Amino acid sequence: MNIGDIDWGDAPTWVAGAFAAAAAYYTRGMLRSQREQIAEQRDFIAEQSANLSLERQALLAQAEERLYAQARCIEVRRERNSLRVFNHSDAPIHGVSVAFGEDGRRAVRAYRVTSSETGTRELLTGDYPTPVEVIGVGSHFSFLDPFEGWDDVAVLYFTDADGAQWQLTQHGRLELDQSDEGTDERPS
Repeated sequence: MNIGDIDWGDAPTWVAGAFAAAAAYYTRGMLRSQREQIAEQRDFIAEQSANLSLERQALLAQAEERLYAQARCIEVRRERNSLRVFNHSDAPIHGVSVAFGEDGRRAVRAYRVTSSETGTRELLTGDYPTPVEVIGVGSHFSFLDPFEGWDDVAVLYFTDADGAQWQLTQHGRLELDQSDEGTDERPS
């Protein structure tokens, strides 16, 4: 057999074949380029997701700090048959009540603590039913145990300026009051 005996086809078939081969080669290059772009995009998205996660954590920490900021400025101190409540925050607290003992005896009276004219003694003034509606900035009140003989348990309940309800024990344990009962069921 001789090269001249082989039917090599016609010129248009060869041209079409050449274009098809060139298109296949170009397509292969495009697919490789797209795979690289997709891989880069996945890396970018993963990096952005990590950044967003860190930003979200920081925002949640800031929100929690803002939530706890006022409540951390409330102080309680046990004194004989009473629990003193000090508002060192920059906003009033509301709906303030105290429960004494394991059985949760409610303080029924509270008194504002003020200094005498000479500043040498403290005076209990007023006679407030509980819950005390408002304890203002810089004020402190004394809540009396109705039975004057309580054990080592006293819990302060209050609502901060943003409406969050809190529990603060005489030992300084502060918790959000997330009971389902609502304010009507809180000690009064």
